[in-house]
Amino acid sequence: MKRGKKGLVLAGALLLTMFALTGCGKTKINLNDYVEVNFSGYNTAGQAEINELKIRNDIILDHWETFGLTEEQHENEQAAANEDTRQFVESVSYSLDKMSGLQNGDAVTLQWNVQEKELDELAKKIKAEFVYSDMTFTVEGLEEPEDRDPFEGTEINYRGKLPFVSVDYIEHPAGSDVPGLIWTNSDTDFNNRAEESVDAEHISRGLENGDTITVNISAPDGQDIMQFCAMQGKRPIALSKDFTVEGLDGYVYDFSQIPADLLQQMDEKVQGILQEEAENTWDWRLAEMKLLGNYFLCARDEGMSTPNYLYFIYEITAVDDSTGNSQIYYYYGRYRNLKIASDGTVSVDVEDVATPDGKYYNWGMYAGGVHGEAFMKGDVYFIGYEHLNELYEDKVQQWDDRYICTSTVKQ
Repeated sequence: MKRGKKGLVLAGALLLTMFALTGCGKTKINLNDYVEVNFSGYNTAGQAEINELKIRNDIILDHWETFGLTEEQHENEQAAANEDTRQFVESVSYSLDKMSGLQNGDAVTLQWNVQEKELDELAKKIKAEFVYSDMTFTVEGLEEPEDRDPFEGTEINYRGKLPFVSVDYIEHPAGSDVPGLIWTNSDTDFNNRAEESVDAEHISRGLENGDTITVNISAPDGQDIMQFCAMQGKRPIALSKDFTVEGLDGYVYDFSQIPADLLQQMDEKVQGILQEEAENTWDWRLAEMKLLGNYFLCARDEGMSTPNYLYFIYEITAVDDSTGNSQIYYYYGRYRNLKIASDGTVSVDVEDVATPDGKYYNWGMYAGGVHGEAFMKGDVYFIGYEHLNELYEDKVQQWDDRYICTSTVKQ
């Protein structure tokens, strides 16, 4: 704690203005002689404090006879022992124009706030002359705060899987040097992304690899952050820092993330299933299996147990070589839970594929009819959809409130 240097304040054209109460020949008491202002804390966040006991007690005890104290009261330092001393204390007060947020070199002014009438009456009564003037002190001796990187060792921890990832919590070990700091981040900038179009971007998703999160520090209750830290002996070298999101994995949320070679593997798997079925169970011949494109469905939110589906859509041409009759219809192969690693690698169980499920009843009350994803043409049944729009309505449209569809199907 440092004591400030005293200086005199100009008033009008005079270098020093004194106020003298009562007449000459009285005991002269200079209040300024008892002023002591102490400075503490760190540079830019220093604090000023007046030694109140010195002003009030020492003035009275140094002039104890003038204030009418007994020798015993003086020896016991009973500065408020009578009405005169109490009147003095009530008549004289003071204040500093600045008491906090100080730095070395600042000027701090002490101003006297005197009830002149009451003090004049006391001066006449005890035959004293009170002299005082405003005083200026120069702040000095405040220590420099230690430069500190509050983001040293900071780590961001995430919750959820792609595409529904958000910040879980932030570890900031260096921040413990300044208790009370408020840490915020820009994670909300990425939650519930704006709907940009009618395709996959329509999904409300969270953080992605490559996004930037800005972490900020601030002081509580709107306090100045630099002063708040300086009060604890620290000076942050930065108030914010950008972190690049990385290491996130989860599920594919954009059709463009799926590589061409994986799409080819899945396509070949579906075509192989239908070709084997046609060879082993059909009376007709599979003349053509044309890939029309894909429907990629991504869940709108993380509440869905299956985050995504990928449909391969085919136009099938079946021919009865014995009659020359033919039938065009539509078929699909469906994959689900396509995963994406933090490095962008996409994987899926190619063996886990679903195809249309339908059957023909050749006995019982449903004999001659079909069930499920199948239809009849004359006395022939086909497993699949007679019309593409029926397939779309069944597999995509009815799930529109839960999934967003990206379609590459061309007919």
